[in-house]
Amino acid sequence: IHSSCTTDTSKYNPTGCNGTANALGTGGVYPYTFSWSNGKTTSLINGLCQGTYTVTLTDAAGTTATRTTTIKLCH
Repeated sequence: IHSSCTTDTSKYNPTGCNGTANALGTGGVYPYTFSWSNGKTTSLINGLCQGTYTVTLTDAAGTTATRTTTIKLCH
């Protein structure tokens, strides 16, 4: 999982939720499906606030892998 930080944009955007995370599948049987802890189902998710996000990737054979990433505040 590749992820970015989120910036403190409270002056312009009180939520400051502009982080991204991208899960990439390798090996296994294509196609892959993605299930994120925030309900999203694409490999790339954005508009993320600070926090921890978990993704479960499932390949066409039903094999799963779960990974976690943390979005932090950029300094």
